[in-house]
Parts: sequence; structure tokens; C-alpha cells
Amino acid sequence: MEGVAGWSPGDACPCGCGVVALKLNRFGHAARTCGDRTLGAARICRECIGRNANSRGHRKQGKVLKDAAVAHGVRMDRAPSNEEGARFVTWHYEAKSGAQVPLALSGAFMRHAEVQASNAAEGVANHWAVVFVLPDGRRRLWADFDEFLKYVARNSEADSGGTS
Repeated sequence: MEGVAGWSPGDACPCGCGVVALKLNRFGHAARTCGDRTLGAARICRECIGRNANSRGHRKQGKVLKDAAVAHGVRMDRAPSNEEGARFVTWHYEAKSGAQVPLALSGAFMRHAEVQASNAAEGVANHWAVVFVLPDGRRRLWADFDEFLKYVARNSEADSGGTS
């Protein structure tokens, strides 16, 4: 990589993690191995860990949005990775994932997720929902229960054609 002066293939990663690298990524770190303790890294590279965690979160977010699209009967060839751009019928979904989610299902974290989802839905969608993706792959939905019941009642009324 031209941006790192004095580095050549076979040298240690320029960030100081200690991993020997044959090539660097576009951020000037050892490609795919920066901070990996199993490869002899002296320290963990927080920048690379954060970048990898972000991409994993976006993949889970996209899967949640694709599944929501199918459930709402909307065809999506590709789910947007930015959930703020996705609206399904009258719902806005906010996806939260990661190892910290089971520990963070406390009042303060839940309230923060609710506020974030309701602010994003304001003026664009009538309802909001937060989907928590647990580390084992299970998903939990958190929504305003009264709004959810109204939505279900309207849809079941429409499905039955208004006849009782």
C-alpha cells in the first residue's frame, strides 16, 4: 500500500498489533488478520474489531428487513442495509444485534431503542418495532402493544371482507 511509508510485505502491521502481513487493507492495517491473537498479535486492534462488528450488524439488519418484507408481502430483491430507508406498509423496523443484547435488555436500553425507532417512524410510518437479534440467532420483537393490536384488527377485518 502506498499510503504507509516504510512498510513492505512481510513486515508487521503498521498499527502496532504485531501481526506479520503480506498485504494491507485500504485502512492501512493487515488484511483480514489485524489484531488476531491466534496469529500472534501483541494487542487487539480496536479499529478493526469495530469495523468487523459493524459489517456483521448490517448483515443481520438486512436479514431482518428482508424477512419483514416477505411478511408484509412486499418484494425486495435486496434489503437496504440502512434501516432508516426501509418502510413496510405502515411499520418501521429497528434492528439491534450483538453479544451485548441479552445483557442489555434492561429498561434504559429498551427505552433508548424505543425512542430511536419511534423518532425514525415519525411522520413516515404509523407504527414502530424493534427487532433484537440474539447471538444464537433467535429474534425477539418489541413493539407498542396497543398499536400492534389495532394493526392486527384492521388487517383481520380487511382479510375477512368486513363480515362477521
